[in-house]
Amino acid sequence: MVENKAGAATTIGADFVAKSPADGYTILLAPAPFVITQYAYPKLPYDSRRDFTPVTLLVTNPMVVTVNASVPAKNFAEFVALMKAQPGKLNYGSPGNGSLPHVATEMFKQRAGLDAVHIPYKGGGPAVIDLVGGQISFMFASPEVMQHVKTGKLRVLAATASTAPPVVLARGADGDRERLSRLRSAGLVRRGRAGRDAARHRRQARHRDQRDPGPRRKSSAVSSTASTRAGRWP
Repeated sequence: MVENKAGAATTIGADFVAKSPADGYTILLAPAPFVITQYAYPKLPYDSRRDFTPVTLLVTNPMVVTVNASVPAKNFAEFVALMKAQPGKLNYGSPGNGSLPHVATEMFKQRAGLDAVHIPYKGGGPAVIDLVGGQISFMFASPEVMQHVKTGKLRVLAATASTAPPVVLARGADGDRERLSRLRSAGLVRRGRAGRDAARHRRQARHRDQRDPGPRRKSSAVSSTASTRAGRWP
């Protein structure tokens, strides 16, 4: 049985699982913000290290630097130049404080010496809605925004992977391809410190599922890469 507990940079779902029985069979699909939020939120209702045990890495997929169609920049170099010419004038959205898009954008701003206003949302869905509507200028988003790119409402300027079709990778002024270095990832963690048998069964089931070509085709459709590496995550 799957229960969708999205929002607040994964803390809603993580809190739900943290309060579940520690029987080894309550599993959390934990994306990268699960690791980040313990540093961004000082008063989480759970302890990420104490209340969970990593099982395995599940998937990685890129983020795409996406702007509203009204933003005049047509490529990544123009976008950086625009932000430098108008410091603090553009704003960007994220699924919430401490989410991976928030952290990745702040890293980008810091390394490039740029300024933009952060607008945190309660989840990625509302942020994308406002990006499409023009209430925010840009966002480090998931490849699912390509549906809006195809309609012309959004424009993708860069991707955080070396290959992520059909996303156009950023190109610098010198024509060299610019690559942002952070990938989104998701893994499985279980509640508490249940027996090793339960964790082993979950890991074996996960590897059996990855041999099924159906889910792998669906992952490829959104430029995700299913991990076949055994071991723990994060």
